[in-house]
Amino acid sequence: MTLEEITDMVWEVLGEPSDLDPDTVNGAARLTRYVNMAQRDVSHYRFPDGHILRFPVLEAESFFQIKTASGTINGAVTTSDKTVTLSTDVGVEADRYNGWVIKCGSDTLFITDYSGARVATLNKAWPSVHADATAFTLYKRYMRMVRSSDAWAADDFILDPVTGLYSIQLLENVTTQIVVPLSERTNSGVASLLTVGTPQEYWLRGNAIYFDVPVENTDWYRLEYLRNPTDLDSTDLANERPELPEVWHEAVMLRAIWWGFLRSQEPAMKYTAKGDFEDCMLRTRQQLELQFDRIDAGIEVEV
Repeated sequence: MTLEEITDMVWEVLGEPSDLDPDTVNGAARLTRYVNMAQRDVSHYRFPDGHILRFPVLEAESFFQIKTASGTINGAVTTSDKTVTLSTDVGVEADRYNGWVIKCGSDTLFITDYSGARVATLNKAWPSVHADATAFTLYKRYMRMVRSSDAWAADDFILDPVTGLYSIQLLENVTTQIVVPLSERTNSGVASLLTVGTPQEYWLRGNAIYFDVPVENTDWYRLEYLRNPTDLDSTDLANERPELPEVWHEAVMLRAIWWGFLRSQEPAMKYTAKGDFEDCMLRTRQQLELQFDRIDAGIEVEV
């Protein structure tokens, strides 16, 4: 079904309200918003028996490389100093290196704050004296998922954590060909902040992948993940289609109707639409399980 067909049906069932007329710019935009929310609901639907719907078409992978930074210090530091000024080899933006560690000679310290003057505030005083122009390297234990327009995107990797990512399935070090396991939720997640090394596990925090140690080698990693379906464009109703297999488009339409009744605050109609949607989801699943192998039907149903 095209987006035009879906929005027309949704509009008709909702009673053809003038502000949702798909032939108007605002109406098409509103209806398309309902359809986009609906296809996200369908794409990760949990059935009453606990099984979760998975679509192979929404499986994706991304590659990223661990980032470090290096240069020399500006000015000598002593064992009473809790700061250090870095050279122009690194970025000047305030807070850019917060949470990184700096390794200078045999000393490794944690950066608690970084100013626009390239001054790094450390977690404690330097254990050793370091002369002016001593070489340093910065390491970090996290990689943020960011948009290309985000600040310091060069330090992280491009993957929109809001619209692009639903859940991570696997993280693999491409260089060593070793899978990095997800940390158990029962773990405290306290990292060895000052021990630079090779990650043994990771966990998610906010929009970032955190490793158990600051990562020493600039290896490449492969991320397998489930993504959300791409939003449809209300300016191209005739050509846009939901990414999900067409057998599920009826469910997308019914869920969009539910969103429409939610907007109009009609609880009785919303309740009916919810039942129609759930019946459609179950009926479609049963038909596909009877007729095809799950992989051939374009879905997987997992606990």
